[in-house]
Amino acid sequence: MERVNKVIEYRRADWLDPSETTLEDYVREAWNALADPAGRTVTRRDGSEMRGIRSCDFDDGGFAIHAVKYFDGQSVGVVPMAAKADTPLEELEPEENQNFLNSDLFAFFFGNNVITMNANRNAGTLLAYLFGIFERARLPDESRQLLLSRVSDLNKVARIEEIGVKSIDLHTTISAASAIGIRDLRANASWWERTKWSMFQPVRAVFASDNSVSAIRRAEKGKMKLEITMPNGELEAVKEGMDDFAKSVVEDEESEFLIKLRNGEDLRPEEISIRETITIKRQANSVDPVEVWDEMQRYMLELNKNRRTEA
Repeated sequence: MERVNKVIEYRRADWLDPSETTLEDYVREAWNALADPAGRTVTRRDGSEMRGIRSCDFDDGGFAIHAVKYFDGQSVGVVPMAAKADTPLEELEPEENQNFLNSDLFAFFFGNNVITMNANRNAGTLLAYLFGIFERARLPDESRQLLLSRVSDLNKVARIEEIGVKSIDLHTTISAASAIGIRDLRANASWWERTKWSMFQPVRAVFASDNSVSAIRRAEKGKMKLEITMPNGELEAVKEGMDDFAKSVVEDEESEFLIKLRNGEDLRPEEISIRETITIKRQANSVDPVEVWDEMQRYMLELNKNRRTEA
């Protein structure tokens, strides 16, 4: 059986109002309240559905789930292999009580600690699904007042301190930067929101100064980059300030950045987080859930042993 490489990532539940009830508690409660996969199905904004089809209870060692995404009734393209000059794509309809897999995600919960796979940026896909089943299970509003925050790899942060920062590139879209200049900064804005609001306020004025260029600010695919460079020979205190700024960047979940260290090494968001590449058996256009969960539990135990998890 073919094996593929997949990335699992550690995240932590950050609650608006922390309590003794953990994310694992809420997931278990929702899963037990919604006894079958149909009850654990959440409709997404794009019309697709996310359904929790399997789980694994590790007793005191955690709780794991497998959720799949599909479009109800959607057919799939079939590639004809006949030796012809022109071979149009064929279409295969799902049979009754079936749908074709679009994508899937895996998650392992241990207290407020989470190991994810295929959860997308900011773990948004997983979080939206959890909010959906929590609501369906009639869990309290408090169960949905959290973020799944990325946790920085201390070894990578230590390299910033050890080697020092040469430059930092901060990225955003032109449309987002323009919007930042318009809206007021909310009271509980994150560090990255406050930084972007300060940096990109002038953008709106720049693109609004002339009617011929004003439409640029609506360019959703247009990119902006702010580059902060530290030349050689700068004062030591300034270098330390640059290093501290870089550490603030990597700790913010919303940052899009490229940090260049003084030895030429690059650090990107996906390289800063606590993650590991695993090799898993391919199965049914996905991977073997049991093998994934076993790897997730092993990684959680390893992080717990190294005191990287939250008690």
